[in-house]
Amino acid sequence: NFATQMEAEVQARTRELQQTNARWQLRNNQLLAMSEMLSRLHICRDEAEFAAVVADRLGGLQQHSAGAIYLERNGAFERAAHWGEHWQPPTELPEAAQLSIDGGVAQRDHLEQDWLRLYIPLFSENTVAGLLMYCLAKQNDGNAQSVIEDDTEFLLNSIGEPIGLALVNLRLRHALQDQAIRDALTGLHNGRFLDASGPKMIAAAVRQNHPVSVFMADIDRFKRVNDTW
Repeated sequence: NFATQMEAEVQARTRELQQTNARWQLRNNQLLAMSEMLSRLHICRDEAEFAAVVADRLGGLQQHSAGAIYLERNGAFERAAHWGEHWQPPTELPEAAQLSIDGGVAQRDHLEQDWLRLYIPLFSENTVAGLLMYCLAKQNDGNAQSVIEDDTEFLLNSIGEPIGLALVNLRLRHALQDQAIRDALTGLHNGRFLDASGPKMIAAAVRQNHPVSVFMADIDRFKRVNDTW
């Protein structure tokens, strides 16, 4: 009996050790995935690619998950990408999401029967640039709290600010690029834009066998227009 009891205890401890090891392996893989995601976000060319990278990496963070990323544009939050099967993001952000945006902290809600939603604001220097909506399927017993793991929630909360910073940097980079190729007064493209884009336009026209036209105008006394308007 003693030997049987000891064997059972050893087996139980072995299973516990295997579970702990699997848990640490999962967390390590999640950290590596988030680190790779943040590195990629800093080289994205536009917001569409940015949102796609976030959706792709967060979609693999935990099984039975779904979610969406919303980006702030002109005071409104627009859905830029989403992930997850058998789930559709809401067309309007619920109250808990607005509380997350206003307070700058994560919020939970249980509005849907089969999903728990976690909202993570994407902020940088006290500016909320976007919002993550991360959803997890509830267990059969309906106990939503047991579905979302503390480590996963901590990880999601910890990446909110780095993602927001990467988004702000992307927009700043685009703004600086736009200022470099446009005339500050008229908003029209300048000679620097023509130097950079002209060869590409000509190459595309050659490939497609299209003509290329150049319009040039010299307007007399245009300084008077600039000084007046």
